[in-house]
Amino acid sequence: MRAEEGDTIMKKNLAAALVGLLVLALGATAFAQEAASGVTTTEVVAAHGFEHGRAIDPGTTFTQADGRIFIAIAVQNDTGTEQEITVQFQHADQPVGSGTGSTHLTVPSQHRPYHTVARTGARPGQWRAVVRDAGGNVIGQVEFTVS
Repeated sequence: MRAEEGDTIMKKNLAAALVGLLVLALGATAFAQEAASGVTTTEVVAAHGFEHGRAIDPGTTFTQADGRIFIAIAVQNDTGTEQEITVQFQHADQPVGSGTGSTHLTVPSQHRPYHTVARTGARPGQWRAVVRDAGGNVIGQVEFTVS
């Protein structure tokens, strides 16, 4: 092997290593931003009802006759300011992405979990309720079936 070929191979390996480090650094930054949002869920539950901040008769299977389905959410907000979360409903057989029926909920800043609820109609199918923080990061989800 000539010296010039060795230099070319070494430069290509160095470039590949730098690209790998850059990908790792960007992934770590995205993770840190998600964790830094300060808004997390401690509970996301589908239920037949919601009273006094709690899910009533939680479940994963419902019927159309049940009417509304309640998604009970306990949110921890340590940001020091009021934050907004969004709940979207989507078909469970699809990848987590944008859904339908966006519900925007305001979450006060407090040191204990804040209990809130989103509601949806009971349409037949397998569904997923996806909870996102203000930055669009998924912070919780629950799947349920309606027959």
